[in-house]
Amino acid sequence: MHVMPQIYTGRDCGKIIEPLLQKAKKRIWVATPYISEEYASLLALKAREGVEVRVLTVDLSENRKAIAQLRSGARQQVMQQRSVPLLIIAVLTLVLSIVSTLFETVFRGLLVIPLYVFKAMCELLLLIRYWYAWIGVTVATVVVMIVTNSISVESALNIHTFLAIVVLIAMCIAEIIRRKHVVEELRVDLRVVPKSKFVHSKILIVDDIGIIGSANLTKAGLCITLKL
Repeated sequence: MHVMPQIYTGRDCGKIIEPLLQKAKKRIWVATPYISEEYASLLALKAREGVEVRVLTVDLSENRKAIAQLRSGARQQVMQQRSVPLLIIAVLTLVLSIVSTLFETVFRGLLVIPLYVFKAMCELLLLIRYWYAWIGVTVATVVVMIVTNSISVESALNIHTFLAIVVLIAMCIAEIIRRKHVVEELRVDLRVVPKSKFVHSKILIVDDIGIIGSANLTKAGLCITLKL
């Protein structure tokens, strides 16, 4: 079926474009040299709703906040992917601790240095990556010390480290399990070209509708107050 293109002129094109963006169900593909923070928020919102969002823009100072918003999803995905090496370190530490305890006379001397190193790494990783969980482990250790009333400081530190390792393993496994959901949820494909390769095209594809024109994806360009 052949559809004749429609031509609109004037400075209030946002009255046409903004409703299309709000109602998008399948895809929003954008090429624009300028994009404002408000429209970046809208695109991120549509991505969380399951809409496939692709953005091509330019690395300009005016776009920095918008680009940061669109990149936040990518950073979140990277953080999820870091859970695998953290899990390997934590599991290895737990295995070394068990081996050292079960075969103390044979392996204790060989494992003492790497075991302390790995334990310190687990404590540090939990503190940096899941600081709130580290605080919970610390509170739990203090509660154990108060309840038992006879536990030594060395034993308390050992309890703290053991809990830190177990919690680190649990947190990493939880993130790995939900990683697929996060990757599917944040479908923002962001391409930023350097200023030296300035892209002046303004192209917008919303679902099955294609739009070309001269308006940037900004409030000034579309002459409309965006309401999220």
